[in-house]
Amino acid sequence: MSSEKNNSEAFIYIRDKINQLLDVMGTFPLKPEELDDKTLIELDPIGIISDSFKQILKHHESTIKELEFAKNEIRTVFDSINASILVVDQNMCVKDFNQNAKNNFFPNRAKNNIYDNPITTVCGCDKAFIDELYNKPGVAKNLINNDRNFTVTLSMIGNADSEQRLAIINLYDITEQKKIESELNQHRNNLELLVRNRTDDYKKALDEAEKANKAKSEFLSNMSHELRTPLNAILGFGQILEIKNDEINNPNISHIKEILDAGYHLLNLINDVLDLSRIEAGKLDVHMEQVPVNEIVQQSISLIYPQAKKRQIELNNQISDINHMVLADPTRFKQALTNILSNAVKYNCENGSIDIYSEIIDKHYLRISVSDTGEGFNEVEAKDIFIPFERLNAKKNIEGTGIGLVITRYMVELMGGTVGFKSQPGEGSTFWIELEMSPEKNQ
Repeated sequence: MSSEKNNSEAFIYIRDKINQLLDVMGTFPLKPEELDDKTLIELDPIGIISDSFKQILKHHESTIKELEFAKNEIRTVFDSINASILVVDQNMCVKDFNQNAKNNFFPNRAKNNIYDNPITTVCGCDKAFIDELYNKPGVAKNLINNDRNFTVTLSMIGNADSEQRLAIINLYDITEQKKIESELNQHRNNLELLVRNRTDDYKKALDEAEKANKAKSEFLSNMSHELRTPLNAILGFGQILEIKNDEINNPNISHIKEILDAGYHLLNLINDVLDLSRIEAGKLDVHMEQVPVNEIVQQSISLIYPQAKKRQIELNNQISDINHMVLADPTRFKQALTNILSNAVKYNCENGSIDIYSEIIDKHYLRISVSDTGEGFNEVEAKDIFIPFERLNAKKNIEGTGIGLVITRYMVELMGGTVGFKSQPGEGSTFWIELEMSPEKNQ
């Protein structure tokens, strides 16, 4: 009886354990009345327990491997981070670190002298520096260690009341960045110094050039006045001789005319030089008014007619019957147009022709064009057209100084207009002046 009782208690004990095991494994437990001796024997509880433990051990081993792999993976990433990272506990003792931290701060220190040792001892950091990091987490600080420059930040893990609270200290090596910044600052300072020196040199050169230009303009102005005084006397006496010799029919009258022609030519050159000096000095003024174009054209043609007649050049005025009005200084307008007509005569061919015509541009500007039948010029020569003292066909001894067009363009631009040209070698040239039309009704 006692044996049966003991067996019954053993079966009950095994049954309870099997139920617990089956419950853990997700199987509904058997009812006590269903777990009789026969059923218990058929279930093979020892075998079930053994198999269950094997499954548990197998799952445990798999979990350990996965955790080990994840741990190695995290460690690999941790060590490969470019920054130096230290994990410090609430007692400011080192709990972990990556390879960069070891290389930068304690390359020769043994592990037993690193783990669980104060960070101030391990890294040689000042305690006040570490305290400031703890007091201001997230705020970057600068640290110099072994001639390397680091930016240091601290972040906390865990609640403030937790006993397992950890601090993650990130140290970013910015030595090369600082070096580059220093070099850039040095280059910038050198560049600023160079710019200042060049600016000073430029200002000095500009002052000297302005002084030289002013001296040149004053010299040209004074010389022009000094030359005009005796020249006017020569021309005056030449005109008297021309009148008297013409009255007595003296054969030397041709020589007197040559003297007068040369004198007038020299006077024109002096006037051009004087105008150029005024232009460079900014003292050439214009007085704008409504000017009849046809009247200015007729006056300009009359001034160059003797030159054209001498070379048998035909002058065709195609705007004589058009009464356009423009806004201009009449004196400067006539001077500019006369310069262009004079060039058309000088650079024309013998027995050639000159056409003067006009057209309205954009409804508000009048273009007065002068076309000749000369040799023309190419694109390379065209670049020097408005350069002072540069003359086309200089080797052919054409009269002039090469400043007429320069003066012309400046005067026209001063009146609010423009000067332009077109030319082809062997096809002649066309120069034009564009001036704003008068608001008065143009017929």
